[in-house]
Amino acid sequence: MNIVICTANLENTSGYNLVPRYTAIELAKMGQNVMVMCIKKPNKLISGEEKITFYEIGRENLIKIPFATKKLDDFQPNIIYSHGVALTDLLGTRYAVKKDVILFTAVHTNFSKFVANLIPIKNFDSAKLNTIVEKLALKQLLKSTVVFALTEEMKSYLKSLGLNNVELLSNGVDLEAFEPTHFDISKVKKVKLLSVGQISQRKNQLFLVETAKYLKPNIILQIAGGETWDKLYYIKFTDYLKQYKPKNVEYLGLVEHNEIPNLYKKAHVYVASSLLEAQSLAQIEAIACGLPTVRLFGENTKGITENNVTAIHIPENSTPKDFAEAINLLVTDAKTYNKLRENCLIERSRYSWKATANGVLETMKKYIVC
Repeated sequence: MNIVICTANLENTSGYNLVPRYTAIELAKMGQNVMVMCIKKPNKLISGEEKITFYEIGRENLIKIPFATKKLDDFQPNIIYSHGVALTDLLGTRYAVKKDVILFTAVHTNFSKFVANLIPIKNFDSAKLNTIVEKLALKQLLKSTVVFALTEEMKSYLKSLGLNNVELLSNGVDLEAFEPTHFDISKVKKVKLLSVGQISQRKNQLFLVETAKYLKPNIILQIAGGETWDKLYYIKFTDYLKQYKPKNVEYLGLVEHNEIPNLYKKAHVYVASSLLEAQSLAQIEAIACGLPTVRLFGENTKGITENNVTAIHIPENSTPKDFAEAINLLVTDAKTYNKLRENCLIERSRYSWKATANGVLETMKKYIVC
């Protein structure tokens, strides 16, 4: 089969773009002819990507549209997999509909909540714009052969929009890279908290920095993540660190993908402050490494973890002090900590990226037979 995977900018590795890359690698291993159409190619290839064709349309991408269409014509795809809403995804979708090619679309967010979290303006009435975004998204999804939802909550939401072609397909990670380490939390002298994610209002990292004020003296917070389109929040975040210089906060900046597993292996608790999340790859990585999570939890962040099983859920309207108290309690309660850790290690096998890729391929095979 000739398979095209459409995705956004792959210059820097992030949780968002790892999934299509992992999927492409596994599809290529299975003997499929794979082309990844992206805005920018990866700076560094992951092992296995040598067999994959990358077609880059570039940042000046509007003038590249005819060339991208010609590339698709030459490749003659049997299947197009749209991973998001970049121009590459729109081109792939348009081509699939025009040529009657099987189209798979992955949905990462609840469109009705998307705009309010995208525009950092207080008291912004996003209801009308949300409706427009939702209608435009639905128009594309109705053309898809299959729509992949990351969680049961997302699947229910998409079905409520009138979509019947929805299948559940969880994110996955490389379980060989994200391995658990062994330690006794009661004997750890310096506890490390870890947060991984691009700095943005949606990820809400300033909440974590405020939380650090109330942590026990032996607890350090490490935040890994680079700048995104949300430049105003990034400036606000870095300016805060420069002004107050919190001694128990280490901002690591953008960390290369091959270095990320080492951060988890040296950490003891994963912390998440996101206000909107479909299925965080970082939280899956934490589970894979056996790290209990303390996270804000609300209507827009359901999924992955279960309260008092693999994580401690804190209501999203809680204060940084409330959040810190939950962390302080967890790291001093070895019985609860070890229970969460053991449950993470049981759950980790569910989140293999190979299983995710296999799920995509099995669905593709099913529809090709039909």
